[in-house]
Amino acid sequence: MPIRLKIQFPDFRDLMKQLGQDAATAQTRAMADVVAGWKGEIRPLVKANFQRTPPYARARGLNYEKSFQGSSYPSKGKVSADPAGFLIAKADFAQVFEDGGSSRPKSRRYLAIPLAGAKKLGLDYGPSKSNRLSKRSLVEEAERRFGALRPIRSKAGNTILAADTHGKAKGGFLGTVLGGKVKIAKARGKKRDFVPLFVLVRSVRLPKKLNFVALAQKWLNRLPDFTEKRAAELLAKRK
Repeated sequence: MPIRLKIQFPDFRDLMKQLGQDAATAQTRAMADVVAGWKGEIRPLVKANFQRTPPYARARGLNYEKSFQGSSYPSKGKVSADPAGFLIAKADFAQVFEDGGSSRPKSRRYLAIPLAGAKKLGLDYGPSKSNRLSKRSLVEEAERRFGALRPIRSKAGNTILAADTHGKAKGGFLGTVLGGKVKIAKARGKKRDFVPLFVLVRSVRLPKKLNFVALAQKWLNRLPDFTEKRAAELLAKRK
């Protein structure tokens, strides 16, 4: 989701005349300041809202925070009197967290939402069809590791998919190796011989968590001030 920022500077004509060729330098640097400022503010906000990405997923490059990027035109030391800034949310689902929305299954009746047990066992992140790591429920992987999952009706009326504990021991556990470490999910209660892994739902509501478009406009509004500052720096060097 790219956002292109562009603005003219009618209030800086006299200052730009004084600068001459350096006017383009001032404007280009100011636009770069806008992009850097936006990226510096949005990334901590994203990190605060999406803290649960596990270390092994980050190690595979799944870092939503860093998917918010920015670039300026022109680049590589070149300058322009008509610069542009590009603020980019590279993740294809970024728009959902800007506007909010619902998610429904594309080819099946239900969405499988990972519960605490699945998260502990690394069954909420896995490779997609393109072999890129993504957040997805690994029901098939769970059955490969622990056998056929047991459907259980919850009090809320939803169906929960659970895995039998090792040896079907009451009060037992499930274990796996994840990121070189042993991870364990225990049965809830001494009488249970299963660990709930997924809950099946027809849709989920994704709340609005970010406002990166508004932040882009906020930093764009500072562009004239940045330009004036950069122009003053260049004039000071002349003196």
